[in-house]
Amino acid sequence: MDEETAIREITRETLLAYGCRTMTASDGADRVALIAEDKSEIVAVITDIVMPIMDGNAAIAALKRINPDIIIIAAGGLTAKGQTSILTDSSPQAFLKKPYTAEKLLGTMSAALN
Repeated sequence: MDEETAIREITRETLLAYGCRTMTASDGADRVALIAEDKSEIVAVITDIVMPIMDGNAAIAALKRINPDIIIIAAGGLTAKGQTSILTDSSPQAFLKKPYTAEKLLGTMSAALN
């Protein structure tokens, strides 16, 4: 999940090219609702930390309540203040620093799944 369409689509296309089934969402609330509907199908989530409506930290906490075994990869870059996106105690399995390459995305996903 990411509010930036280009990032969502590039990430989706990269994962599809490597055999992953994907779903996308533009904000945390949308993604949490989708996972609550069909939690058995979702193994891992890549989420931006800074998002509108429900930020990544809140989304991660909600996803962990729905499915404590879900694998979370948090993604973030520099905020408007020039600081790296901040994770609270939401405990993702991995962090993916933006901007990321397809190689870094796939490597991080593979490491988190294993």
